Amino acid sequence: WVLIAWSKNPYLPPSLCLLSAILLSETCLMLVLRNIQRGSRRLLPLSGNKTQGLGGCSVRSFCALKKSIKEMLAETEEESKQELEKTFEGFEVVHTPGSAIIEMVKSSDNETITVRSDVRAGAAEALDMDGFEELEEGAANGESGEDVDIGNPLELRFDVHVSKENCENEMTFECVFRQDEFEIVDLAVGPEEVGEDDYVSVPTYRFPEEIVEDLYVYLEERGVTNDLACFLADSAETIHGMELHNLVKQVDDFLEK
Repeated sequence: WVLIAWSKNPYLPPSLCLLSAILLSETCLMLVLRNIQRGSRRLLPLSGNKTQGLGGCSVRSFCALKKSIKEMLAETEEESKQELEKTFEGFEVVHTPGSAIIEMVKSSDNETITVRSDVRAGAAEALDMDGFEELEEGAANGESGEDVDIGNPLELRFDVHVSKENCENEMTFECVFRQDEFEIVDLAVGPEEVGEDDYVSVPTYRFPEEIVEDLYVYLEERGVTNDLACFLADSAETIHGMELHNLVKQVDDFLEK
């Protein structure tokens, strides 16, 4: 290494040649060790869920997949036995097994109120930004996550349709339920079937505040309250439990073919 260092610059004094030789040897040694480590990684047997191959797919065997599916099938069986409540404060609960749609219907005088939700786009067990901000404020005050009350973390979207026997139009409220409260985000008035270009709906933020407050009173008088929205969210979770088990059962049947 001293000769190599001296050959690079023959005018260097012997002490600098020796220092250069030491640095060169350390650099070469590090490169050799790094290549050895890379080579050993290539030779290591595949284990766990790490793998080489298509898309980084797991190397767990087909038999392991079938076993896991059967375990999940057993775990979800209890939830699948839950039943939806048939009524809630004058509303009839309507759900067809296998469907993602749940409805609550009530008729009085010449009005029919229908609350409809697609659970696939609804109950998501995730905090919204308000919840995260509250958690951050709590952490800043020295509170743990358990000490901060963020309400019900479920979020559910649903529509409220109000129709009348003597009117071809219906009024539709698009709502979001989160943090134990529902919010009216859009209001529409028109026939049940409308064109894509028809101006029949408007976000509620475009209305004066007093009108928005009156809209909540209008719905409350017809039984659409935070309690109903909470019941609807709980029912959506029950449907998720029922349908998840059925879906896993179909996967299990498919793998057995």
